[in-house]
Amino acid sequence: MTVLNESAINGLDKFIGLLEGHCAVPEDLKSETVRHLKGEGQKTHELENRWYASLAEGEPDYSVYEEPYYFADIWACWALYSRKYLLEIQRKIAPNIKRAEAVLDLGCGFGYTTRALAEIFPDAVVTGTNIENTEQFRVASALGKDYGFQISETYAGTDADLLFASEYFEHFLEPLKHLIEILKETKPKYILFANTFSSPAIGHFTEYRHDGRAFTGKQISRMFAQTLKFYGFAPQKTGCWNNKPAYWKR
Repeated sequence: MTVLNESAINGLDKFIGLLEGHCAVPEDLKSETVRHLKGEGQKTHELENRWYASLAEGEPDYSVYEEPYYFADIWACWALYSRKYLLEIQRKIAPNIKRAEAVLDLGCGFGYTTRALAEIFPDAVVTGTNIENTEQFRVASALGKDYGFQISETYAGTDADLLFASEYFEHFLEPLKHLIEILKETKPKYILFANTFSSPAIGHFTEYRHDGRAFTGKQISRMFAQTLKFYGFAPQKTGCWNNKPAYWKR
């Protein structure tokens, strides 16, 4: 599975090439991404500061997702986290999933996670979701044509045996409401997720809301698990480091 085994830097060259075929790419995107991987990215840091300044003003600035340097953050999430989660799924979790005819990758970014899921579950219909008319959507759609998965702007009307969500629910002010909507709409049997509600990042909130009340990241993380249990899911032992991705089934 080449996409999962490439080094972060070698894979980055291919990623930049993919982007150049579908959108405008700043000349320094590669160097900025490398700096960001080391925790030294200046322009990604500016985007993060802009995001949190907008939260302080009570008006989340969702335009940060449209900035070309946001691709550096997406790549870092793939290279440092999502790719490792998918390797764990391939080695330790997928063999225990008896039937997954439909797989849904929530908030699929530029489609690398969706591509990997299509390889891990070759007999499944694999769909990634993203916001239509964005560069991420266009890049993921192009990748899907080459690797046998599809991209949709919504999960509505989709029945999914397996849900995958990496760094997804943190981007919603009311993540539990969103989770419940997804569970009711897609009716999954299995859920794989990696949430980091308490970690600062572009698009993450300083506090989350549910039923008109504010909660910390730690609180909402516990409530996330409680919600899954309420809907009949139970956590499964995986042997994955730090229990990520978390694996739940019903």
